[in-house]
Amino acid sequence: DVQRNMEEAHGVLECNLTALGVTAIEDKLQENVPESIQMLRAAGLKIWMLTGDKVELATNIGISCHLITEDMEHVEIHVDGPQECMQCITKQRSKIQDRSIVVIID
Repeated sequence: DVQRNMEEAHGVLECNLTALGVTAIEDKLQENVPESIQMLRAAGLKIWMLTGDKVELATNIGISCHLITEDMEHVEIHVDGPQECMQCITKQRSKIQDRSIVVIID
């Protein structure tokens, strides 16, 4: 499992370190993005977000702009390739139809 191997490597490499400097960047949403998304939804539009960002970052952006709301069902699909992705989507299709859901594919 790649994820488990990465976590183990981080556990070995990232211990007993002293930070010499730390930086953070916050890329804020433009004004009225959440309200605009709500109006588009109210007009009947279906909204998709496609990104190459990491799953956690994309999810946080979706929440902050109200693209992802608490009342939505969440379906997460973690796969290694397109064939496996299609199989998982096919299995989850009953959850996807006619509902407000979040499908996160990694």
